[in-house]
Amino acid sequence: MNPRGGVAALLLALSMPLVLGSAGCVGLRRAATPAPRLFVAEDVVRVETGTACGADLNVATGALPADAIPLSRYHVTTSQPVPLPQVLDLLVVHARHRCAAGVRVLRVDVADGATGVIAAEAVAYALPTAP
Repeated sequence: MNPRGGVAALLLALSMPLVLGSAGCVGLRRAATPAPRLFVAEDVVRVETGTACGADLNVATGALPADAIPLSRYHVTTSQPVPLPQVLDLLVVHARHRCAAGVRVLRVDVADGATGVIAAEAVAYALPTAP
């Protein structure tokens, strides 16, 4: 046996984390993949909040309704691609803080060669109240 190869094999074996099972079996532990992180930047358009606190939010894509009053603009980025519903859930949480009537997703960027969202832009809005 080549002494240099034996030393390399020993160093490799010592550097791998080992897990002993209850029956004395040895297995290798896989490195955990970090969970994706989502970041939200909010640009407040109106200081006032909406009047729909606690109501169901209308979440959709496309242009704002004709009578909508923009409250905040959101820019979402992710550390790695995530499913669109995860981004929408985050937008709903932020829009509820503003008592918005709804959120319109204006733009979604999808990762090249992968499924999942890496960035999005949305607007939380209020609707005028009847006098």
